Amino acid sequence: MAEAYIIDAVRTPVGKRGGGLSTVHPADLGAHVLRALMDRTGVDPGAPGLQVTTEGKPKIIDLVDGSGSGDVEMRTVRRAEEGVLEGLSGRKLKVNPAWTNPTGEYRLGLKRAYELFPSELVERVVRKRREKWDAEQRAAVAAAKRTLSEFDAAHPTPTDAERKVRAEYATRLEELQKLQEKFDDPGPVYDCVVFHDGQVWRAVLDTNENGDLADERALTDYRRELVYGTFSELDLLNYAVNIYDEGRLLSIVADSGAHGTHVAGIVGAYFPDEPELNGIAPGAQLVSVKIGDTRIGASSVGTGEVRGAIAVLQAGCDLVNMSFGGPTADPDQGRTVEILSELVNRYGVIFVASAGNEGPALTTVGGPGATSSALLGVGAYVSPEMMKMQYSLRASLPAVQFTWSSRGPTVDGHLGVALSAPGAAIAPVPNWVLARNMLMNGTSMAAPNACGNIALLLSALKAEDRPRSPHRVRRALENTAVPVPGVEPFALGAGLLQVDRAYDYLARLADVADEDLRFAVRVPARDNARGIYLREPFETDRPLDARVLITPEFHPDADNRAKVEFGLRCRIETTASWIEAAEHLLLMHGGRRLDIRVDPTGLPPGVHYAELRGYDADRRDRGPVFRLPVTVVRPEAVEEERGTLWRETLGFEPGRIERRFLAAPEGATWADVRVRRTGGEAPRTMVLHTVQLVPGAPYTEYEFKQYLTLPPDGDEVRTIKVAGGRTLEVCLAQFWSTFGETTCDVSVTFHGVLPDRDEITLNAAEVAARVLITTPLGRERIAPAGSLDTLRRPLRPRQADLRPLDGLRDRLPEQRQLYELVLTYDVKLDEDAKVTPRVALTEINEFEDSWQSQIVMIFDAARRLISTQSGDPKPVSLTKGDYVVRFHVRYDDLAALDRLKDMALLLDRALSGPLALRFYADPDDALLDGPRFTPRYIERGEQAVLFLAAPPADKLPKGAQPGDLLLGALEFAASSDTLPGEGKRPGGWRVTCLVPPVGGEGGEQKPAKTAAADRKSAAERYAEALHDFRIAQLAKWHDPADRALFDELAAQMLAEKPGDVPVLLEQLRRADGKQRADDLAAVVAAADRVLAQIDREQLAAHFGLKVDPDDEAAQQTRREMEKQRDALVESLRRKARALLDR
Repeated sequence: MAEAYIIDAVRTPVGKRGGGLSTVHPADLGAHVLRALMDRTGVDPGAPGLQVTTEGKPKIIDLVDGSGSGDVEMRTVRRAEEGVLEGLSGRKLKVNPAWTNPTGEYRLGLKRAYELFPSELVERVVRKRREKWDAEQRAAVAAAKRTLSEFDAAHPTPTDAERKVRAEYATRLEELQKLQEKFDDPGPVYDCVVFHDGQVWRAVLDTNENGDLADERALTDYRRELVYGTFSELDLLNYAVNIYDEGRLLSIVADSGAHGTHVAGIVGAYFPDEPELNGIAPGAQLVSVKIGDTRIGASSVGTGEVRGAIAVLQAGCDLVNMSFGGPTADPDQGRTVEILSELVNRYGVIFVASAGNEGPALTTVGGPGATSSALLGVGAYVSPEMMKMQYSLRASLPAVQFTWSSRGPTVDGHLGVALSAPGAAIAPVPNWVLARNMLMNGTSMAAPNACGNIALLLSALKAEDRPRSPHRVRRALENTAVPVPGVEPFALGAGLLQVDRAYDYLARLADVADEDLRFAVRVPARDNARGIYLREPFETDRPLDARVLITPEFHPDADNRAKVEFGLRCRIETTASWIEAAEHLLLMHGGRRLDIRVDPTGLPPGVHYAELRGYDADRRDRGPVFRLPVTVVRPEAVEEERGTLWRETLGFEPGRIERRFLAAPEGATWADVRVRRTGGEAPRTMVLHTVQLVPGAPYTEYEFKQYLTLPPDGDEVRTIKVAGGRTLEVCLAQFWSTFGETTCDVSVTFHGVLPDRDEITLNAAEVAARVLITTPLGRERIAPAGSLDTLRRPLRPRQADLRPLDGLRDRLPEQRQLYELVLTYDVKLDEDAKVTPRVALTEINEFEDSWQSQIVMIFDAARRLISTQSGDPKPVSLTKGDYVVRFHVRYDDLAALDRLKDMALLLDRALSGPLALRFYADPDDALLDGPRFTPRYIERGEQAVLFLAAPPADKLPKGAQPGDLLLGALEFAASSDTLPGEGKRPGGWRVTCLVPPVGGEGGEQKPAKTAAADRKSAAERYAEALHDFRIAQLAKWHDPADRALFDELAAQMLAEKPGDVPVLLEQLRRADGKQRADDLAAVVAAADRVLAQIDREQLAAHFGLKVDPDDEAAQQTRREMEKQRDALVESLRRKARALLDR
């Protein structure tokens, strides 16, 4: 019997002839399924095809803005006087006399249109409004010029009074011309009115800004009446409203892009007269939750996802699609992931999500969709029919995964992509786009395609009253998906979704209760990983013995007797000979351990994938009941005799991907990747993608991705940052739609210029910082350069407000209330500046989703909103003046939020110009600003010492205060005219400089009555400065690795000045350091040497006297005595502690 794949993104599903769905029309199958769209842009309720279902029911039954970007505070309460309200804009608002308002009270608010409009729409509206402005402006300027010209003609010799009149005319013309140059359209500003009509809360927006509310719709919560409005015929942006907190909060729901409407159309669009345009499940009803915040470019900050989960449960949805995600360092973790997983595991909602568009390199899947076990991550596939019908390609190509579709595995070994579906579609878009439909592609399109097919399954299962738990449906989908020749599982997942086979599977196994269980497969010794991922050189040079824990997970409300009675005889199989495991396992509630061995030592270089699979020994037709994915990457070693160069000639065709995994040499800091095309005719589009994984960071930390257009014999070189000792994937692909065969010579040359620390820290009070440079791989040109370009000032909050949020949209099941913490900071700018507000939480939590919102808002002194930022803030240009910064963060743990009440704001200000750093080869040169470090070549394995000097005090930026940080970057290497590439590490090395106290211990510098220091000779001043510098060096050499350096310098200084207390004190501090317990007697002896040099009677006598504050010499003596006193106290303290510990 012939079979067919689901191959097209034109929406009618294709199945097996005579299969389980063959007798029922797809439109009918989509009925009775309620699905939610969590999308960053939201859905236009007025878009074509999104009005009704196949049964005539409303298509979109709820619209929710989960982001909060449409919120309007309605706290001002007023009564109408003679039918008129004074709006917050100052307009007189005429109340519609037909409204019913028993209380007579109206709540008022104000909203700027451009805070609601998508950025593309703002551009179009501004352009159209500018056309009208320009026409009126041209007329006004022409009239002003004509008036001036006529005046001049009438007054050839004007009097003094007439000259004043002429000056007035000339000024009018000049000001009109200036207005044209300074055109800035703030956009419409809508007065918002909320009132209670005795039954429900209603909201009215003065969308035409004329003050007459009788011509506006009085809307209520969308789900109540399914009515929406349109802002204007110019914009054609449709909107709905929801009203919370007894009228105190109005939520205006408007989409922020075309993405969500397009996704909705793929799932369920219905065109009665044009069925070829229908979505996959045109009978399904939809709930739209906008999770992207319009104020920050439709990005999501966790708030929308959590509110979306709440809305899904309130609406009783069966199925969720979320075409959104991003990189994460911690897959399957975080508060948002927990809440979304709870939807699936506790409340039985099937959750489908996009896998991401960040391929073709491995381990680029995005979270939460492809990194969370509970969610179905979907990859994007393109068929020959799609290429022909959608992309109008001139010739047919084989089926393939889209080049950009993200690949697994996750960093903890989970496959990431669950299955794949067509990743492109021509589907409806919002009215404001001024188009009926549009072609879009991405895993954002593949996920709703899969989701629509699942809606068909659910509709059929509901009609037949068959079980349909998320775990049962997922197992059916994965065990019936089909592979695509030439497409690896990292991209495809279990295979291409087959809705007919999945239905047959579910029908055949409907009576197997165990199908509703999920099986958690974990490797406890590998941080509870969900798979095994061996990638680094030190992981693949030996066999791995691992213990796997397999646990059947029952529903939280499952009957305890079902747990007692559960038992599953499992047949264990592996798909590769390099994985060894027992053949049988009896599984019961509570789980079992299974010992396995993975032996990668005999595998050739490259990537290898296999699975450990558990089958029901009595029902093998169920397919795998559980799986443990195993990925092994065997990197190629860069052979010693070949130096640091790897090279290979690779062949390509459309969609072909070539991966090579290289063991980056220890000490490598960058690499030059060269792609040279040999011969050919037409240009070729290639994708160069390199990735390294480092612990605790997302894959983007060491990622490079770029599309290259290679002409015949084209040659491109790209320089990438690398981490030595870790595996580097070098992935080169010919773009899927680029015709022809291509041959490329690809080479990678590793370089290493390695400083002795990852981040350089300076103290502007010190002379210089010593940096040791090594070139472990080969001869490199050392030419250090760098600058400081940012001033960072930490600020503590002036106010911390912690409050519970709305009980409807911000309360999780089981009465778990969400709370919001708002921190308020005062900012004063003494001059115009470009600032970037960073909150300490976002600095250490950039890729986590545990803390929701993390929104930063900047207000000027007039309380006008200047900027809204997220956890990845952008610079904002501000003028001199006072500002207020507010940080919003949400969580359902009140105690956790309370711990953040004193969290610092890091205010970064761009300097007017970079402060160049100074590099020297000798500390004396650093002290006296002598000759700078001369660029030079150093050979492989050699070291060079340089001294990095902070900017002098007179060069510090204006307004810098003690405790501020100066931030920048530096390089140690430089390019060469004879070698390709940049010749240095992209991005350089981060450098931080601490601004020191002014005039001593934090006090402000005051003019000396007696300039004692000025009476010292230059030689004396030099000796003191050199002594201070050497003491500072001793303080840095406490580490045992620097013992020889410390002892040599200390001995030299004590020989020059026996009994030098600062030197003896540094010896004591080193002895009392990290390894003090090894020799406490040495600590006591070092303390005694310091104490022997201090005259305690002299100290007591001195501090018994009062010092004249105007006597500089006496003050200098006091400072010296204070140092002696501090040394005495410290020595006694350290000695006492050592004696107690002995």
